Amino acid sequence: RASGIVGREVPLADLERAFHLARGGERQVVFVTGEAGLGKTLLVDAFLTGLDPAIRHARGQCLEDVGAGEPYRPWLDALGRLCRDPAALTLFTRFAPTWVASLPGHTQRPATPEVPAASRSRMLLERAESLEALSAEAPLVLALEDLHWSDPSTLDVLALLAQRPEPARLLVIATYRPVELVVQGHPLRGLKM
Repeated sequence: RASGIVGREVPLADLERAFHLARGGERQVVFVTGEAGLGKTLLVDAFLTGLDPAIRHARGQCLEDVGAGEPYRPWLDALGRLCRDPAALTLFTRFAPTWVASLPGHTQRPATPEVPAASRSRMLLERAESLEALSAEAPLVLALEDLHWSDPSTLDVLALLAQRPEPARLLVIATYRPVELVVQGHPLRGLKM
């Protein structure tokens, strides 16, 4: 396919290969790295634009926070976009009620009258189970931008998704700036798979 970008054929082909593996049930986590302005987002955009429109995909963005940041921000961002589709919202309500209840603008609540306060491990498992269930219907591609600004909770979800042994038609593409990891002593340095 025509990517519309020059000099990025090899990384674009790498993303295509990862998607091919994910489509076959072998979950994939791919890191796109480089300094600011080198075209990480352009590469990811070219890949996402070239996907068949039937392929579910969503993007989540990490932000450079001045104060305390929102835990799980890019996951909530991506989940909010996915839940614009009523079928996805129904599935997430079933598998991840505590996540859906925390989404701004979503009034649909789980069918059970009371959802117990979710422990951290329950929320992680809900996230993994719900994304895997969604990928069982059709391949799912998630792009997480600027992981060098992510919180530890966001990385926990990413690590859990990457390490689960069950098949999943899931591709997670994460971008980050390597220098920021070193300067900040960011925990992503120890997570890279």
